[in-house]
Amino acid sequence: MQIFEVSEKRLKRILINHRFTLFLLLVSIIELLLRYFLRNFVTEDYTIFLQSWFKTIKHMGGVIALKGQVGDYNILYQFAISLLTYIPIRNLYLYKLLSTIFDFLMAISASYLTVRLMNTSEDENKKIFALTYALVLSLPTVFFNSGLWAQCDSIYTTFILLSLLMLIKEKYVYSFISLGVAFAFKFQTIFIMPFFLFVWLIKKRIYIWHFLIIILTFWLSGLPAYIFGRDLLAPFKIYLNQTHTYNHLFMNYYNFSGLIGAKGNTPQNFYQLSKAFILITMLVLIIGYMYLLYIDKFSNFSLIGVATWTIYTCVVFLPSIHERYAYPVDILLLIIAIVNKKYLIVAVPELINTFLSYDRYLFKNTPNIVILSYIVSRAVLNCRFMAV
Repeated sequence: MQIFEVSEKRLKRILINHRFTLFLLLVSIIELLLRYFLRNFVTEDYTIFLQSWFKTIKHMGGVIALKGQVGDYNILYQFAISLLTYIPIRNLYLYKLLSTIFDFLMAISASYLTVRLMNTSEDENKKIFALTYALVLSLPTVFFNSGLWAQCDSIYTTFILLSLLMLIKEKYVYSFISLGVAFAFKFQTIFIMPFFLFVWLIKKRIYIWHFLIIILTFWLSGLPAYIFGRDLLAPFKIYLNQTHTYNHLFMNYYNFSGLIGAKGNTPQNFYQLSKAFILITMLVLIIGYMYLLYIDKFSNFSLIGVATWTIYTCVVFLPSIHERYAYPVDILLLIIAIVNKKYLIVAVPELINTFLSYDRYLFKNTPNIVILSYIVSRAVLNCRFMAV
């Protein structure tokens, strides 16, 4: 009996001493199982778009398909999908697997960014890292996005987080390279660009040529396609074409455009009001930045707050914002709420709002558009709360 007691005590001591590693391992296993059990969920996006794109790329010979445009994603994501066509697994699972891998990379990036902002003791850093890692992976909009929807928003968000991490570490070249990669995966990376222009104004060691790194990185992302004869301006043309795809102000995400209500969400109103919404967005950003320029010194936390507010402002006031475009906002709001609990008052309503917008698309539920749009629009206008 005494031998068993000694062994049990030893086991407990081992578990406690390795609690950080064991916690990460258990969370990772549970999160993988969660996504595994969602693997057969099929959405309209998959049946109408993703499935046919995959089959077309495979039929055209995998990577050889890069000689032409398939779907509306840019070349780097098309290249990733072309590589997946060589794996003899159902393409639905391959889409979800790719996004799931980046779910975990995004969680790791978010955890490092949070730890950097906290800058506490080693033991405390481990706790913060583990908490952030678990919460990011457990957000419904994260595992719904990859596990149910087979969407790729965790990919470009990972590189946005890395860009911000490199920024506060003052490794500016790497920051702008990461931003270029994020932009190569998704056009909505542009929502954070006003923030980097603001940082250019306040940081002495950031120069105009840093922005050329973004363009060069983005252009180089098309290299696999150039090899097969694609136009050297193809990556730019793909995004230019995307800007003419939608003709409704409200595209499921509850924002300022939702205040017009379901009946006002017509193509006619889009053509009449969309440019006004863009100008309103610019005005809100300019007013906010003018206020912020009177702050003498920005902490790293303040910079991340401004970055969050910038993207949040864009998704709240711009027209034709889809439910998934707020994905980076949700991750950044979670990070700053972990660092400072007072930001929960902004983070929680936004996370609920995004989840409800997912719910509207995935399960066809219809919450009150105007009420939710009012709540989110009011939250984003609190510039001081987000930045100080």
